[in-house]
Amino acid sequence: MLVFCEVSLKEHNRDFLFRFEREVAELKEVIECHHITGAFDYLLKVVVQDMDDYQQFVKNKLAALENIGQVQSHFVMTEVKNSTVLPLD
Repeated sequence: MLVFCEVSLKEHNRDFLFRFEREVAELKEVIECHHITGAFDYLLKVVVQDMDDYQQFVKNKLAALENIGQVQSHFVMTEVKNSTVLPLD
């Protein structure tokens, strides 16, 4: 199961940002992490076996990280396109 997970932090000082990035990089379920603009601070690409596995990931790993404010999850129903080819003209 592929999930895009938006994460907001409670505080945004330098130490909290670096700590979050270090800790989330260690989570095996997270295959990508992007610091983004907008309503959320980070966008995570998460791969798990099923919904129960994702629930355990959120409760036991993501929510256990210090300074987590809000999490919003988007579950992929169908992958329409997935490419790593860059249009280098």
